[in-house]
Amino acid sequence: MSIRIKLLIACLVLLGVFVGKGFYAQQTVNSLGKLAVDMYDGPVMSVNYVQLAARGFADASDFLKTTTQFDNRVDWKEAVPQFDGRIEELLENFSVVKERATTEESRAKVDEAVAVIGEWRAAAIARLGGDANGATTILDDNQMSVLQGKATASLDELTEMILADGYAARESASETLVEAAREEWIITGAIGLAIS
Repeated sequence: MSIRIKLLIACLVLLGVFVGKGFYAQQTVNSLGKLAVDMYDGPVMSVNYVQLAARGFADASDFLKTTTQFDNRVDWKEAVPQFDGRIEELLENFSVVKERATTEESRAKVDEAVAVIGEWRAAAIARLGGDANGATTILDDNQMSVLQGKATASLDELTEMILADGYAARESASETLVEAAREEWIITGAIGLAIS
């Protein structure tokens, strides 16, 4: 076999190796890109929406306190829909949290928080659904405070769980990145050794 053919075969083999390495690198970039999108769409968005839900609950709670404090100056026919609108927005945020939660425990915790807030909501609407003279007190302030405390505790637990899930997902993604980098170095080293 002539030197020209040997050089041509060696160049074709090198070309094949580099094309294969390029294909592998492209697959790695695609999988890491998918990982980044999954991280953003899952845990990161879940954390954002659980924090929005917590803020929404605080706003609804403040609205309830303010409304019941100024009993004689409240338009009760408008108070209930305003309060209920805030709760509906809060529940929409919970649906996003549940959809993007990464574990079954987190999804169950979302359901638990929604149930507790539902109890608080029902009691608050009953309290706001007063007659022309003001609110009808179904539950006193202490009972409402206990319900609000349960809802707040449930929200805090859910927030902590979602944050922990996000951290675990980030750690898993970090390990995946390290493994991908290690594989890339191994393949590059093997090609370097084969060429020399």
